[in-house]
Amino acid sequence: MPTTRTSARSRPPFTQLKMTNPAVQSILISTPIGEFFPTSYYRNPSFSFAGSPMRQAIDARPGISMWVAGHEDAIFTGKDRVVSLVLRAFSQTNSDIYLVINVSESAIKRVVTSNLGSDSKHYFLVTDEGRYGFDPGTAPLIPEAGLNEWALASKDKPSAIYKQDGSEYLVNRAALKVAENWTLYSVQSKDKLFRQVERIKWLTIVIIGSGIAVAILISHVLTALLLRPLRALQRTIKQVGLSNLDVRYSSGYRDEVSQVGYKFNAMLDQIGILISELGEREKEKRIAEAKALQAQIDPHFLYNTLNTIVWVSESGAADETRRLIISLSRLFKLGLNQGLELTTLGLELEHVEHYLRLQQVSYEGLFDYEIRRSFDASLLDMPMVKIMLQPLVENSILHGFRDFTEGGRIVIDVADEGDSIRIAVTDNGAGMNAEEATRATMQEPQEGEAIEAGRKGYAMRNVYRRILLHYGERAEFLLESEPFVQTRITILLPLSGGNER
Repeated sequence: MPTTRTSARSRPPFTQLKMTNPAVQSILISTPIGEFFPTSYYRNPSFSFAGSPMRQAIDARPGISMWVAGHEDAIFTGKDRVVSLVLRAFSQTNSDIYLVINVSESAIKRVVTSNLGSDSKHYFLVTDEGRYGFDPGTAPLIPEAGLNEWALASKDKPSAIYKQDGSEYLVNRAALKVAENWTLYSVQSKDKLFRQVERIKWLTIVIIGSGIAVAILISHVLTALLLRPLRALQRTIKQVGLSNLDVRYSSGYRDEVSQVGYKFNAMLDQIGILISELGEREKEKRIAEAKALQAQIDPHFLYNTLNTIVWVSESGAADETRRLIISLSRLFKLGLNQGLELTTLGLELEHVEHYLRLQQVSYEGLFDYEIRRSFDASLLDMPMVKIMLQPLVENSILHGFRDFTEGGRIVIDVADEGDSIRIAVTDNGAGMNAEEATRATMQEPQEGEAIEAGRKGYAMRNVYRRILLHYGERAEFLLESEPFVQTRITILLPLSGGNER
């Protein structure tokens, strides 16, 4: 057996190597002439490198280096756990020179686990013999008894699944460049991995959902801002559809919709002007019709009245002649009314009474009349459209009593209804079809229809149109008829309002 020698010259390199790398536990150089090591180490006298398993293993390998898994240091005393690096000199003259460097197993373990940044039980080194490169701990994930078989079965796979106690683990492998016969394995629980993936999935869903919610909110806000002018225009059009022509579109924007809205305002202004002009023309038309009616006194009425006055004067009844002349004069004066469209209730009743008195004398014995007043005397000054009752009683005389020789009766009933006044003209004449007469009264006159005071139905239509023109929908016009019993025309006028003229 070669002798063991300690050389003083070898101490400085050993000391320098140990100072350079504190993880180095001990160093041994084996040569044919002996073994060399620092004098500070205590050599195990029973150990001989020449016959050790390390020597046999390195000699059996084709390479010049070999790592030995963690073990108790058999070269030096102290029983420290080390990982050994065995190097064989490659020389044409001598290949029996070996260098053994024992590295502290705890240092190796600390370097591996600290660099990988995880618990040591998740990472381990495995030799090509299927052993742990360093002590994995008191309860290794994969028992060393089954490590060799499992490592050999999965050595050609970059990753594999390992099952232990009903749980599955994902194992990845990577070869080490510094130790070709060693492999680094990382172990991670599939449940923990999937929990992380699940958290990432839900975090992604939350982020996407939040993004969608924010996008929807922003789109709603933008939509509201963009549609605000359009909705304002829609509301304006809706109000116009409800006959509110005073509404106008307004917007703080200057976009295309707002421009349309302003054009719509201009159209409404033009429509308002046209409606106003049409209303004025309609008023002028009705006033012209009224004036034409007022100007046309039935020639037969005037002829019969004058003949009656002549006949009365010849009979020597001077007082009666004077009263008839005064009634005719007063009738014309009240009808002219100084050119005004409106008169008062008192003057209108006086006008129709003069007319009835003259007709009663002309048609002697044909009819009687009565004017009933059921209102306060202050209402005599109430404004109303002139010559409204005379056409109605004229219809009664000319058409209702057409086949009568006597027994006719006309009643004018004026009563206060609170906020309106009711005027009813009733006769017991031949009557008419009330539905047809109402429809003819309320329809527009046909184009080219002559304005003739004596034409049947025209007088009532003219009265109705004049009332509607002056009072609007607040006035009422009702016609009822039961032939030879009672024919009644009822007019309901509001006490206030109307188009003063």
